[in-house]
Amino acid sequence: MSVFYANKMAAIYVPASAPDQDQGVRMAALRGFAVHNNWRVLEYRESHARARMRPVCNQMLRDAGRHRFDVVLVQSLDCFARSLAELSVRLTALHQFGIRFIAANEGIDIDPETTESGMFLSTLTALVNAEKSMIARNVREGVTRAQGKGVHCGRPRHSFPIAQALKLRTQGLSIRVVAARIGFPASTVAAALKARSKSDGDMPGQSISASTAGKRAKGVRGMRTRRTFPLDEAGQLREQGLSIRSVAAKIRFPPSTVGAALKAHSLAQAQKLAARLEREARATIRREQN
Repeated sequence: MSVFYANKMAAIYVPASAPDQDQGVRMAALRGFAVHNNWRVLEYRESHARARMRPVCNQMLRDAGRHRFDVVLVQSLDCFARSLAELSVRLTALHQFGIRFIAANEGIDIDPETTESGMFLSTLTALVNAEKSMIARNVREGVTRAQGKGVHCGRPRHSFPIAQALKLRTQGLSIRVVAARIGFPASTVAAALKARSKSDGDMPGQSISASTAGKRAKGVRGMRTRRTFPLDEAGQLREQGLSIRSVAAKIRFPPSTVGAALKAHSLAQAQKLAARLEREARATIRREQN
């Protein structure tokens, strides 16, 4: 990270270079843009970036919260975020911090001091919600079409080995040990054995659907207890630069649950802030018209 002195402070962010791109050339172009505007320059170069991980960008956003600079300068929007949802969250955060955002090649200038920026963020939030709705609708339509053709959608169906489970239980093994031996959840094993004991017509070698056993297990929750997701702790760990898998291992939740919870929380926060900014912008416009 390098500093070049002039007047206002501008943070220049350049992501990790693609094989056909030169990071130095892009940084020089942005530096020239900043110097032309008589800004001091604070460089943020992404040396490498794994999937959904940009540690230097995350550090820049933390520095924005500390007001270390006044402007964020990038070449284009795709350099700053990988999706509309991520772009909405990051631009909303910068707007909240009072940081100006400029995408030089696309002529985009979002200044928190103008009412147009609030309207831009509101429009962006609406586009994010529309994109989510369209994706969800397309998925539902695809599932409906596939099911209409007889295609099974969802988890693969497995035949539950009731005879093997009964044999292991008669040997004195616990439900958890039986579940580990046959490769099924303990709740499913417990429900299947309970249903088998109530059924007088089933043959010893008969198998039942694992999904059916799982449905029966919904009323039998003695094996597992519900836990509250520690959202604050997960957010703090992510701010420290930990990956989703590392956070999941720390708080003992599946990575899919951690990722979904953090994404939903970030989007909800962005939507709330965008709605408030839209109300403020409209109020300002009404005052100016009066």
